Amino acid sequence: MKSNLFIGLVDRSEYSPEHLVSTYWKDSPSSHYWDVWNRKLISTDSKGTQVGTTLNYGCLCEVMETELGILYNAVNRTVSFYKNSINQGVAFKNVRTGLHPALDLWFTNGTVEILNERKPNVKTFL
Repeated sequence: MKSNLFIGLVDRSEYSPEHLVSTYWKDSPSSHYWDVWNRKLISTDSKGTQVGTTLNYGCLCEVMETELGILYNAVNRTVSFYKNSINQGVAFKNVRTGLHPALDLWFTNGTVEILNERKPNVKTFL
């Protein structure tokens, strides 16, 4: 079974019960997310249809432990992701307010720890 990991922002006001049991974020309306293992950025419209995809975002994930983070800059209206405390660069621009962080994953073996209130390091991946 292939492992998948998505981290991003979603609009909970547009969710229906079907979205909470979906196995694909493509069904989630008005979302912006990073497909970490495939290094892809994806945005969806209010119907859940993919409206934008960017390939080769961020550095490759290690097979072992990987620490991820998300940062919304309200002044610039941008979203950036972090991997092992390294800023992977601006992923999305002109992101509206009111979205909520979300994590979607499935794998056969592993653990997940969610840390709140932790600020990422200032290193930047180029």
